[in-house]
Amino acid sequence: MKFDFDEIRDILKRGGIIETEEEFSFLMGKSPSYVSSAKSKGVQPSFDSLCHLAFNLENDLLDYEADIRSGNIDENILMVSSTLYQMQNEVFDQIRQMVQSHRNQAKPAMVKPQKTIT
Repeated sequence: MKFDFDEIRDILKRGGIIETEEEFSFLMGKSPSYVSSAKSKGVQPSFDSLCHLAFNLENDLLDYEADIRSGNIDENILMVSSTLYQMQNEVFDQIRQMVQSHRNQAKPAMVKPQKTIT
């Protein structure tokens, strides 16, 4: 699955998590031009940037969950929490795919030991 910077940016914007692409870059732990540069080069986000994004989404989600637990429940908080949860799952899916791909590439060919007759 390809990481779609524009789609995720738009979802985060609709949820009020970010307002600009630079803020999206910051959530990814990168310089303000990271997302713009990655999009123009047609590259996928780094593992590091996905981990930063997952961590930051989780922290934001925990803040909203604390609001909900304290009784501060309104439609906006529920919508934003749902958006954060959706984004976090999508980012974790990307991370899982990267890890699985790396594991598959790193697996040495299994060689069965030959039986010896003694």
